[in-house]
Amino acid sequence: MRKKVRKEAREATSAVVNSFNLLRENMQETIKILEKTHARRELTKEEDRILKQFKRDLEDAEKFVKKEVEDIGKLVK
Repeated sequence: MRKKVRKEAREATSAVVNSFNLLRENMQETIKILEKTHARRELTKEEDRILKQFKRDLEDAEKFVKKEVEDIGKLVK
């Protein structure tokens, strides 16, 4: 039973990490687009707000996912 729980935890962790990596890539691409736009012209207030929010959200999500993955790792040891 314990082996099965460990296996499921590893699979769940892997799925979360892979899903998050895809999300991170998509958000980083959007951030790059906004930053390139900013190099050519002044961003609108809305674009600037979105850029800042994406950066904050990405940082927060990375911290949360990292903590949860570490917590799962501790439980299955």
